[in-house]
Amino acid sequence: MKTILVSNGPVVKSREAGDLIESFDTIVRFNNFETRGYEKYVGKRTDIWATRICESIQRRNSRNFPRIIGVVNWCIYTDAINNLVPRFLAQYPQTELILAEQSRSYSERFGYNKNKNWLSVGMITLMHLIEEEGISPVYVYGFAGDTTTHYFPKNPRDPQFHNWETERKYLGQLIDQGKVVCV
Repeated sequence: MKTILVSNGPVVKSREAGDLIESFDTIVRFNNFETRGYEKYVGKRTDIWATRICESIQRRNSRNFPRIIGVVNWCIYTDAINNLVPRFLAQYPQTELILAEQSRSYSERFGYNKNKNWLSVGMITLMHLIEEEGISPVYVYGFAGDTTTHYFPKNPRDPQFHNWETERKYLGQLIDQGKVVCV
Protein backbone atom coordinates (compact mmCIF):
# COMPACT_ATOMS: atom_id res chain seq x y z
CA MET A 1 0.00 0.00 0.00
CA LYS A 2 1.70 3.20 -1.18
CA THR A 3 0.85 6.49 0.54
CA ILE A 4 1.71 9.95 -0.79
CA LEU A 5 1.48 13.29 1.02
CA VAL A 6 0.89 16.20 -1.36
CA SER A 7 2.14 19.60 -0.23
CA ASN A 8 0.26 22.86 -0.69
CA GLY A 9 3.50 24.59 -1.64
CA PRO A 10 3.83 26.35 -5.00
CA VAL A 11 6.61 23.99 -6.09
CA VAL A 12 3.94 21.40 -7.00
CA LYS A 13 3.10 23.48 -10.08
CA SER A 14 6.62 22.98 -11.42
CA ARG A 15 5.61 19.69 -13.07
CA GLU A 16 2.47 17.91 -14.16
CA ALA A 17 2.42 15.05 -11.64
CA GLY A 18 -1.35 14.57 -11.37
CA ASP A 19 -1.43 11.14 -13.01
CA LEU A 20 1.53 9.95 -10.96
CA ILE A 21 -0.13 11.11 -7.72
CA GLU A 22 -3.40 9.39 -8.71
CA SER A 23 -1.49 6.09 -9.09
CA PHE A 24 -0.89 5.91 -5.31
CA ASP A 25 -3.17 3.81 -3.11
CA THR A 26 -3.61 6.59 -0.54
CA ILE A 27 -3.40 10.34 -1.20
CA VAL A 28 -3.12 12.72 1.77
CA ARG A 29 -3.84 16.43 1.43
CA PHE A 30 -3.70 19.26 3.94
CA ASN A 31 -5.79 22.07 5.39
CA ASN A 32 -7.39 24.22 2.69
CA PHE A 33 -5.98 22.27 -0.26
CA GLU A 34 -7.57 22.66 -3.69
CA THR A 35 -7.58 20.26 -6.60
CA ARG A 36 -10.14 21.76 -9.00
CA GLY A 37 -8.23 23.52 -11.76
CA TYR A 38 -4.92 21.98 -10.60
CA GLU A 39 -5.57 18.31 -11.45
CA LYS A 40 -2.69 18.07 -13.93
CA TYR A 41 -0.30 19.12 -11.17
CA VAL A 42 -1.73 17.46 -8.03
CA GLY A 43 -4.39 14.98 -9.16
CA LYS A 44 -7.92 15.10 -7.80
CA ARG A 45 -8.54 12.24 -5.36
CA THR A 46 -8.17 12.70 -1.60
CA ASP A 47 -8.18 9.65 0.68
CA ILE A 48 -7.05 11.41 3.84
CA TRP A 49 -7.73 15.05 4.64
CA ALA A 50 -5.30 16.09 7.39
CA THR A 51 -6.16 19.48 8.81
CA ARG A 52 -5.45 21.74 11.68
CA ILE A 53 -8.58 22.41 13.66
CA CYS A 54 -9.16 26.14 13.45
CA GLU A 55 -11.57 28.80 12.23
CA SER A 56 -9.66 29.47 9.00
CA ILE A 57 -10.19 25.97 7.59
CA GLN A 58 -12.89 25.93 4.95
CA ARG A 59 -15.85 23.63 5.50
CA ARG A 60 -15.95 20.54 3.34
CA ASN A 61 -18.34 17.69 2.66
CA SER A 62 -17.12 14.92 4.96
CA ARG A 63 -18.45 12.26 2.57
CA ASN A 64 -15.65 13.23 0.18
CA PHE A 65 -13.01 11.78 2.50
CA PRO A 66 -12.63 8.17 3.63
CA ARG A 67 -10.47 9.48 6.50
CA ILE A 68 -10.03 12.80 8.26
CA ILE A 69 -7.14 13.52 10.61
CA GLY A 70 -7.72 16.55 12.82
CA VAL A 71 -4.57 18.07 14.30
CA VAL A 72 -4.55 19.96 17.58
CA ASN A 73 -1.28 21.87 17.29
CA TRP A 74 0.87 22.41 20.36
CA CYS A 75 1.13 26.17 20.09
CA ILE A 76 0.03 29.46 21.61
CA TYR A 77 -3.50 28.72 20.35
CA THR A 78 -3.86 25.20 21.80
CA ASP A 79 -6.56 26.18 24.33
CA ALA A 80 -8.62 27.89 21.61
CA ILE A 81 -8.14 24.90 19.29
CA ASN A 82 -9.28 22.51 22.03
CA ASN A 83 -12.45 24.60 22.39
CA LEU A 84 -13.15 24.06 18.66
CA VAL A 85 -12.72 20.28 18.79
CA PRO A 86 -16.32 19.40 19.83
CA ARG A 87 -17.77 21.49 17.00
CA PHE A 88 -15.29 20.00 14.51
CA LEU A 89 -16.16 16.46 15.63
CA ALA A 90 -19.88 17.23 15.36
CA GLN A 91 -19.35 18.27 11.74
CA TYR A 92 -16.82 15.53 10.94
CA PRO A 93 -17.62 12.63 13.30
CA GLN A 94 -15.22 10.21 11.60
CA THR A 95 -12.23 12.41 12.49
CA GLU A 96 -9.21 10.80 14.07
CA LEU A 97 -7.50 13.31 16.36
CA ILE A 98 -3.83 13.98 16.85
CA LEU A 99 -4.07 15.68 20.22
CA ALA A 100 -1.87 18.47 21.58
CA GLU A 101 0.20 16.08 23.71
CA GLN A 102 1.19 14.08 20.61
CA SER A 103 1.90 17.31 18.70
CA ARG A 104 3.97 18.43 21.69
CA SER A 105 5.95 15.19 21.64
CA TYR A 106 6.80 15.71 17.98
CA SER A 107 7.54 19.42 18.43
CA GLU A 108 9.90 18.89 21.35
CA ARG A 109 12.17 16.80 19.12
CA PHE A 110 12.73 19.99 17.15
CA GLY A 111 13.42 22.01 20.28
CA TYR A 112 10.31 24.08 19.66
CA ASN A 113 8.75 26.43 22.19
CA LYS A 114 4.97 26.63 21.69
CA ASN A 115 5.08 30.42 22.04
CA LYS A 116 7.54 30.75 19.18
CA ASN A 117 7.33 27.81 16.75
CA TRP A 118 5.08 24.91 15.86
CA LEU A 119 5.22 22.11 13.36
CA SER A 120 3.31 22.19 10.11
CA VAL A 121 0.33 19.86 9.74
CA GLY A 122 2.30 18.16 6.98
CA MET A 123 5.19 17.29 9.30
CA ILE A 124 2.89 16.21 12.14
CA THR A 125 0.94 13.96 9.75
CA LEU A 126 4.13 12.52 8.26
CA MET A 127 5.49 11.67 11.72
CA HIS A 128 2.14 10.19 12.75
CA LEU A 129 1.89 7.95 9.69
CA ILE A 130 5.43 6.65 10.15
CA GLU A 131 5.47 6.29 13.93
CA GLU A 132 1.87 5.50 14.89
CA GLU A 133 0.63 3.71 11.78
CA GLY A 134 3.90 2.05 10.74
CA ILE A 135 3.76 3.23 7.13
CA SER A 136 7.19 3.15 5.54
CA PRO A 137 8.22 4.44 3.22
CA VAL A 138 5.87 7.40 2.96
CA TYR A 139 6.09 9.24 -0.34
CA VAL A 140 6.01 13.02 -0.39
CA TYR A 141 5.46 15.46 -3.22
CA GLY A 142 6.26 19.16 -3.03
CA PHE A 143 7.81 19.09 0.45
CA ALA A 144 10.37 21.75 -0.39
CA GLY A 145 10.40 23.02 3.16
CA ASP A 146 8.95 26.46 2.46
CA THR A 147 5.22 26.98 2.30
CA THR A 148 4.85 30.68 2.92
CA THR A 149 2.56 30.67 -0.12
CA HIS A 150 0.35 28.01 -1.72
CA TYR A 151 -0.19 26.83 -5.27
CA PHE A 152 -3.77 28.12 -4.94
CA PRO A 153 -4.91 31.64 -3.97
CA LYS A 154 -5.54 31.17 -0.21
CA ASN A 155 -2.18 31.60 1.52
CA PRO A 156 -1.41 30.35 5.03
CA ARG A 157 -2.18 32.63 7.97
CA ASP A 158 0.74 31.60 10.14
CA PRO A 159 3.87 30.75 8.09
CA GLN A 160 6.08 32.82 10.38
CA PHE A 161 5.56 30.25 13.16
CA HIS A 162 6.99 27.34 11.14
CA ASN A 163 10.72 26.76 10.94
CA TRP A 164 10.99 25.42 7.40
CA GLU A 165 14.75 24.88 7.56
CA THR A 166 14.41 22.65 10.64
CA GLU A 167 11.59 20.66 9.02
CA ARG A 168 13.65 20.30 5.83
CA LYS A 169 16.60 18.90 7.80
CA TYR A 170 14.38 16.41 9.63
CA LEU A 171 12.82 15.35 6.34
CA GLY A 172 16.35 14.74 5.03
CA GLN A 173 17.03 12.44 8.00
CA LEU A 174 13.85 10.48 7.27
CA ILE A 175 14.91 10.17 3.62
CA ASP A 176 18.37 8.94 4.66
CA GLN A 177 16.70 6.34 6.92
CA GLY A 178 14.55 5.12 4.02
CA LYS A 179 11.32 6.14 5.78
CA VAL A 180 10.45 8.83 3.23
CA VAL A 181 10.80 8.99 -0.55
CA CYS A 182 10.49 12.26 -2.48
CA VAL A 183 8.55 11.97 -5.70
